[in-house]
Amino acid sequence: MSPVSTSVCQTCNSDFLAGETLVTIRHTVLAQFPVANEASIVEPLYRAKLARKGRAASCIGVVHTAKGCRLCIKWWNTVSMEDLQYSDSITISRSADELYDMISDVTRMGEWSPVCKECWWEESDTPRTGAWFIGRNVTPDRTWETRSQVVAAEPGREFSFVVGGTWTRWGYTFYESEAGTVVTESWEFLPGGIERFEERFGDDAPNQIADRQKSAREGIPETLAALKRVAESQ
Repeated sequence: MSPVSTSVCQTCNSDFLAGETLVTIRHTVLAQFPVANEASIVEPLYRAKLARKGRAASCIGVVHTAKGCRLCIKWWNTVSMEDLQYSDSITISRSADELYDMISDVTRMGEWSPVCKECWWEESDTPRTGAWFIGRNVTPDRTWETRSQVVAAEPGREFSFVVGGTWTRWGYTFYESEAGTVVTESWEFLPGGIERFEERFGDDAPNQIADRQKSAREGIPETLAALKRVAESQ
């Protein structure tokens, strides 16, 4: 559910009570914030509070009670913010435009990705913001497909996409230096992915997220090294 932006309870359609709105985690009150019929103020405040503690949170809605409306937030105390994102860089002797063209052509992803072996555009689309593509992933344990949406497509600067539309963001940025083009690949596990994993894996979700983080840490350097080999051999 997207962050609350109205002054009406999404559960019972009642107006929010003036005064304090209770912020809860798994229906346990952890903190109170003074608000004046503006629940939209509470969610960012609490998300920032968790971030300072190295924790990630995702808003799942508002519950109206006799004491007021409670903003219910789910979070993982075993997964730090650092665990939910990772990036690495490499310098390649090709121009930023050339490398962007390689990366944004998702049909070539299997040439450098250790897991994603094949990609194809939906409806013969092209590298543009809003476009969707399918990826086929292969590991020794399983084979599966994902659907991703392009969220940034700036030639020579950035190409990024989000798996599932809300789950995981993968990005590539390009910066030209005297030694060549610095390519940075990044991975971020988004709040939508946390919610999906909780629904799918239940109590094992933190372990599953940790596995994905481990795969990203191991896979990104391997991907960048392979990209460098391919790019500099052409």
